[in-house]
Amino acid sequence: MNNLDSYILFLRTEKKLSNASISSYKLDIEDFKCFLKKDLIETKKEDIINYINHLRDIMKPKSINRHISSLKGFFNYLVEESIILESPLESISVLKVPKSLPKYLSIEEVDKLLTFPLKTPFDYRNKAMLEVVYATGLRVSS
Repeated sequence: MNNLDSYILFLRTEKKLSNASISSYKLDIEDFKCFLKKDLIETKKEDIINYINHLRDIMKPKSINRHISSLKGFFNYLVEESIILESPLESISVLKVPKSLPKYLSIEEVDKLLTFPLKTPFDYRNKAMLEVVYATGLRVSS
């Protein structure tokens, strides 16, 4: 069993991650391995920096951060298992993700949302909830 397979087994059995998370981690690490063109345990900090710069041309910072996180987890695992002495990502930090302004409804959209016919008790409840959300400025955060 190679290092990546043992890491995937670790994620599945010890960390109990979902199949989707495990699949994402595996794809990220395999993508890096293709970029690297050498054994993963030979990775140097310069290789990581070159890879991040490569990703900047094709991905947004949030996606790059996921790749960095995947690689950090993998290399930290290799350190814990005494396969390597030090992670090449030791001093690598995630990228800053630019904050975007929240999307909001126009006055017409709010009026349309709050002027539906009230027929059932649920309609009254739903309108009350919408009024509270609108009046207090609550919003969904991601």
